[in-house]
Amino acid sequence: VWTMPGGVVEAGETLSEALIREIDEETKIKIEPVWLAGHREMVVSEASGGPERHFVIMRFASRWMSGRTGVISWPGTT
Repeated sequence: VWTMPGGVVEAGETLSEALIREIDEETKIKIEPVWLAGHREMVVSEASGGPERHFVIMRFASRWMSGRTGVISWPGTT
């Protein structure tokens, strides 16, 4: 099951297209979305109580097509 890693759907893009693009950009793994496996929503409020942001987190069941998985080392981390 995959979710878009820190990304957004760009204007004119389908959810599946955005997922494929984001997974490729962040991991270099090629996937094929199979179905929407669920979602979660979170509304973040301002100090005044009004809504500031509304996040919708989508989870997809996907098929791995190509690419390698592994531990990524980020600069400045051990």
